[in-house]
Amino acid sequence: MWWGEGDTNAQQVGQNIVDARLVSGSGASVSRPFIAFGLPGEPVDMRKLHGDYPDTVSWSILSFVGFVSVIIEDEYGNPISNLPVDFSVPTPTPQCVSPSEDKKNALLVKSGDLCLKVVPAYEMCKNSGVSNPVMTSHKGVSVQKRKGSALESRK
Repeated sequence: MWWGEGDTNAQQVGQNIVDARLVSGSGASVSRPFIAFGLPGEPVDMRKLHGDYPDTVSWSILSFVGFVSVIIEDEYGNPISNLPVDFSVPTPTPQCVSPSEDKKNALLVKSGDLCLKVVPAYEMCKNSGVSNPVMTSHKGVSVQKRKGSALESRK
């Protein structure tokens, strides 16, 4: 369901069809069933869906690493759409610079970006960056990651 002006993604809602009658057997009932929609509440949790890579995994510099995805949920675990999530990569610290002094950061690319139809080289995706805001959907939200040349924290 789209109910907010400017929403970019549909909101998942629960549709409840209710029919009611008295248990006493008097036959009293509603004339016809009614519908009530259950909408998600306020966001209370951000849960990671994918992106935990063990410290033993290594990748070539400037190469595709994988993707990270999260979902935003209300207090009952209902997904919430149309909230901005800003993914970002850490800035390399001075003691973590490669010997060649090449300080390229990892880059984030929005999942579904047209540049991902091929295996893009580093900086080939025009919408990539070290910070990449994305709007949530009821399925979550994700970004693709390309490794930089500088050493970075995995946290």
